[in-house]
Amino acid sequence: MELATQSRHARRKQRTRDQLKASAAALLVEKGYEALTIQDITDRVDLARATFYIHFRDKDDAIWAVVQDSFDELSGALVLELTKTPRSWHFQKLVRVFQYAEQNRGLLTAILGERGHIGLLRRLANYLAQFIQRDLDTGLMRS
Repeated sequence: MELATQSRHARRKQRTRDQLKASAAALLVEKGYEALTIQDITDRVDLARATFYIHFRDKDDAIWAVVQDSFDELSGALVLELTKTPRSWHFQKLVRVFQYAEQNRGLLTAILGERGHIGLLRRLANYLAQFIQRDLDTGLMRS
C-alpha cells in the first residue's frame, strides 16, 4: 500500500517497524547473532521492549524480516530487469545476485558466518529454494 494512502497511525507503525528492523540488522552485523538481544535492538532506537513485541515475536522474527525484505527487493528488481532483457537473463540475474551480496555483505556474513545461527541459515536456505522454484514454475529457468 502506498504511504500516501495509509493513515497516520499506519505510517507511524510502519516507521517504527522499519526502525526496529534497521536496528536489528545493524546490531546483527556488529555483535553477531548470539550476543544480540531484544533489549539491544530497542535501546538503539529508544523504544520500549513492549513496542518490539507489537511488531515481532522474537529476535529471529525481526532478523528474518530484514532478510526477507532485502531478498524480496532483489527478486522484484530481477523480475523487472529480466523482462526487459529476456535473451541474457541468466547473466543479468547472476550479476544482480552478486551485486546484492556485495551490498549486503555484513548482513550475509553475520547470518552465514560463525556468528550466525543455524535456524536462520535453514530459513534462508528454504527461502532461496522457493526463490529458485518460482523461476522453474514460471519457465524463467529450465530444469
